[in-house]
Amino acid sequence: MRASGAAPAAALGFILTAAIAAFGGQIFLPGHEYGTGEQQVYAIARDARLTVRFARADGTIGTQTSLLHDASSVAFTVEGFTGDGAPVLAVATAGALRQSSVAAVPSDSPVIAADGSAARPEFDGFAPASLVLSGLDASSLDIGTEWHGTGDLALPFAHARAQLHGKANFKSGTLADTLLQAVLNGGASIAGQPRLSKFGAVRLTGGGALSGEAYFQPARHLLVGTDLSLTSNGNAVDAHGTHGSYSLTAHWIVKLVGLVAGTPPIPGISPGIGIPANQMGERANAANVYSPGSPVPVLHPAPMPSGVISGNSGATPTPYAAVTPSPTESLAPLPIGLSSDQPIASPPPAPTPTQS
Repeated sequence: MRASGAAPAAALGFILTAAIAAFGGQIFLPGHEYGTGEQQVYAIARDARLTVRFARADGTIGTQTSLLHDASSVAFTVEGFTGDGAPVLAVATAGALRQSSVAAVPSDSPVIAADGSAARPEFDGFAPASLVLSGLDASSLDIGTEWHGTGDLALPFAHARAQLHGKANFKSGTLADTLLQAVLNGGASIAGQPRLSKFGAVRLTGGGALSGEAYFQPARHLLVGTDLSLTSNGNAVDAHGTHGSYSLTAHWIVKLVGLVAGTPPIPGISPGIGIPANQMGERANAANVYSPGSPVPVLHPAPMPSGVISGNSGATPTPYAAVTPSPTESLAPLPIGLSSDQPIASPPPAPTPTQS
């Protein structure tokens, strides 16, 4: 069992030399039908172990091992849609921050593009999911599907340029709610220059092998889990030109742990025409839901016959635009374990319907 919590980098014997560039790849399967009020919650974990060895002048071997464990969570709620139909999100995070997220988060709301990308620092931890989705044609995803992709995986002390091969080899569940499993394997080129407390700045170059699994729900166009491992060995050179070696193992998890369905926008109707704008995926202005004009004074409601709706009838008027919150959906169990210290973010509340 790993120790609880994430220790500071300096305490683990290495010093971060530079922030990683912000991630901006495809992280969601295209074709998923988002709805207003939809909520998704993801657990993200990253572990690594780096060991560097140099021969001393007396013939002995000097060794230093650095460890990394961080865990985080990202949750989002669909607040509305752009004019092009792209979902606009409210995002909440919990747990460790990626180094690429040090810069201030933009003030505008994140948007998921049609290809499933979301270039925002809140989603930096989804890089393993982006690697899995790279090169995959989601429209033809079924058992036997194979694909090849490339992508980048970052650690504080190394960077992996990965080439991945995926093959869907098993499925279970019902026709409408199939869980599809894919086996993953591939290779990676490794480069990095961590500053180690015992050896100073060390340059790492080498290669590695990738393996893992990914899990999809094709009917919903969802990647519900990714479990990816890397094993690498190569050369290490210190600031004095001394040559040594390194070994590196790393493990990434991205797992969907919470899902609440939303209300899809009605096609062909512009927000604010015929129904409150918030039901079309955008917040309504309570002062101008339908029209800024006053009611025509010459019109009056028709008299209501007694007993049609009364306190004795047992019936109550239904408020316009009343929405029953969607229940949390049951997710298929995945063989992807999370540590006991895994944080889980709470999604922002769904938009409140306008009552009229």
